[in-house]
Order: sequence, then C-alpha cells, then structure tokens
Amino acid sequence: MTNSYELVLRVGIGVIVALAFVWTTLIIALVLLRPKSGLLREAMRILPDTIRLLRRLATDKSIGVGVRVRLWLLFAYLANPVGWILFSVLSVNAGLLAQSLATDTIARCEPLVLSQAEASRNSSRDFALDIKGAAGSQLVYVGVHHTFDPADPQFVAMQRSWEELQPTEAFFEGPDGFVGDTLAASLQRSGEPGLVRYLASIARVPSRSLEPTREDEVTGLLRSFTAEQLVLFYVTRNLAAERDRRNLAGPDVSALIERELVRAHTTRQLSIALPDVAAFRAAYERWLPGMDPTVASARWFDPLRTSTETGVFFNDVDRESSALRDVHMYRLLASAWRPGARIFAEVGRDHIPAQAAALRCALQ
Repeated sequence: MTNSYELVLRVGIGVIVALAFVWTTLIIALVLLRPKSGLLREAMRILPDTIRLLRRLATDKSIGVGVRVRLWLLFAYLANPVGWILFSVLSVNAGLLAQSLATDTIARCEPLVLSQAEASRNSSRDFALDIKGAAGSQLVYVGVHHTFDPADPQFVAMQRSWEELQPTEAFFEGPDGFVGDTLAASLQRSGEPGLVRYLASIARVPSRSLEPTREDEVTGLLRSFTAEQLVLFYVTRNLAAERDRRNLAGPDVSALIERELVRAHTTRQLSIALPDVAAFRAAYERWLPGMDPTVASARWFDPLRTSTETGVFFNDVDRESSALRDVHMYRLLASAWRPGARIFAEVGRDHIPAQAAALRCALQ
C-alpha cells in the first residue's frame, strides 16, 4: 500500500512539474511575442484549468477503465525525466534544423539583391514594403528621403505606420547614436533614424542599426580602392552633409576637415592614411585637381550617377558601398524574421527596390 501511495504521489508531482514547465515556457513565449489580443491573460489560466481537468478525468468512474489506464500511463511518462530529456533533445535538434533551413533560405535568396542602378530601371519599383508571414509576423520597411525638418509630412506617416504595427523590433539607417529627450530634438539632430530610435525608446523596443561596421565596409571597398581614396571619400561626404545640415560656408566648412580626418582614422584600415590636413589637401589635388572639398556637390555621392558624369571617383565608391550595405541590410532583416516578429525599419528610399525581391523571396 505504501509503495502504491508513493508511486501515485511521485506520478502526481511529476505531472504537476511537467505541466508547470510547459506552462511557464508558453507564458515566456507569449510575453516575448507580445500578442495584441488577450491571449496572454487567457494563457495564465491554462495550468490551473488543466490540473482540475486531469484530476476529474483520472477519478471519473464513468470513463472506461482502459481510458483511465492510458491516462495514468501518460502521467507516468510525463513524470519520467528520461522522457523529458528525450523531448528536449528532439526539440533542440528541431530548432537547429529550422535555423539551418533559415540560413539556407537567406543564402538562396541573396542573389536577388540588385544594385541600385539595376533596380532603378524598373519604373514601377516599390519604395516601401509591407510583408506578412506566419503567426502575425510582419515587416514594414519604409523608404525615406533624408531631412531634419520636424514639419516634414513623412514623419507623421512614419509614426502612423509605427502605431499600426506596434513593433517588437526596429531598425534604422546610419550608425547607432543620439536619442533626444523629445521627438523634435531627435528629428532635428538625427532625422529619420532619430525618429525610430526615439519611438523605440518610448515603447521599450530594441532598435538596431542596419549598417555593417565601418571596418567591414572598408574591407570590402579596399578590394577596389586605396585607403587614401577612401579617406578622401568619407571626409568629403561628411563635410558636405554637415555643411548642408547646418548651412555652413567657406572657412566654417574648412575648419571641420581636421575633425573628420580624426573620425576617419578611427577605422583600423584607414588609421595611417593622410595623417593631417596638409596631406589631405595634397591628396585632393592629386586625385581631384582643381576641386575643393568644402563645396562638394551632393551629386558626387549619388550611386545612380557615374564618375564619368560628375568627374570624381566618389560615385564609384558610393555605388560599391551601397551594394555592400544592401546585402548586409537584407541579411540582417531576413535573420530577424521569426514567427510573431513585427519589424519596423527605415532606410533611404533607393535601398528598398534593391532589396525587395530578395526579402520577398526569403520572408514569403
């Protein structure tokens, strides 16, 4: 009698522990996925309701003996730690297989990433994506024009899309950076990336840059350009962007060259190229005779233009940089895709058609 009682007690405890494990795992998954309905609240009642149901079934004499025997055998299996170890091993293997299949899918679809020049030939190309998948997964990928004007209507549209999606994760173009105390401060300092970072901070949603590390980008570019050319490119591009954002001119722009050189030298592969302003000016005259970095045109950094059109090699660098970045962005977004994920991302509008076919292939 004592042995029978101990067996029943052990089985009962085992069943409760097993159910508690499954219930806790379910609750954690629902918290992470943040379902929009009342599913989480309903899931909290699963364990107590299930225990009451099983107790009634196991003691209900109106149920056939064979059914009750099979029910108790099921309890015994659930209480057996060997069964749970086997279940865990199979679950891990299934997870690894799913991960492997996802990696294969990303690699298979990657050749569909186009250059921006190729994508521009399609007159009906998309500048925004809204891709839906299983279990409520969704990617809202917004193509933007770059501005720091808080009154620009695109910011209202971006906020509306954010509210409709209620993202679980967010991505932005450009490096990690400033998050303002107010929305206006974020927009005036960082434009569209600042908006995403601000909204993510308010919603307590993780946000990440879509960019590769500068070291990774430079490694790719050094296959076609010298370190000296890349320092000229990065410094001049930043000068032009800062000049236009702050409405600077002449000596005020020249004063920024040294700061931008220091910034360029933080990239390991560029750390000794053009060590000072004098070396930078001399290299500029060699590579771009008669041209002034302080009056650089935005056309010099347009990947849809050629260096033959503009007379500077910066377009070639920017085109190759954009191609490297588009592949990286595609991989990052495709890797973030999972059941229940709601992903919000913003990027310069010409990146969207370059990545669109590959993303649809991988996510749908």
